Amino acid sequence: MRLIVAFLVFLLVFAGGLSASGFCFSQHRFLSDREFIDVVVQELMQGRGSYLVHSIDGKTQTAISGISYASKDEFNSENPDCCSIVSFDTPRDSGPQFTLLDRVRGNAAKLVKVKYKDRWTEDGQLKTQIVEGYRGLTNCGEVNHTRDYWWK
Repeated sequence: MRLIVAFLVFLLVFAGGLSASGFCFSQHRFLSDREFIDVVVQELMQGRGSYLVHSIDGKTQTAISGISYASKDEFNSENPDCCSIVSFDTPRDSGPQFTLLDRVRGNAAKLVKVKYKDRWTEDGQLKTQIVEGYRGLTNCGEVNHTRDYWWK
């Protein structure tokens, strides 16, 4: 009985260690840094959508429409060196904050620092802004937004 319990504990510790090191169990492999960055680029390419912004007094409204990038090549040409993998230990005042439990559960494999040009139209006028931030990714390459704003 002790041997079985010890074996189960060993398996749990081994699986937790693999997960904490970034192993994706569903794909049975580690993803490359390039794959993580590609996932972030795909998300950034989509733009912000369209919506109306109403003034405080409610008398005026502004139509805002995000402009998505047509292709990965267009995104990369307008945003050279947009993304890089950074350490979770890097001191920063913004971005997702992950715990050791997040790492063991596979919710925090990589942290990608982003700097890209956000494009939109505001009442028909083209607007752009350089946006900087971070994206946390799960072991299997999904952007994890669950911890983006927990410290605020």
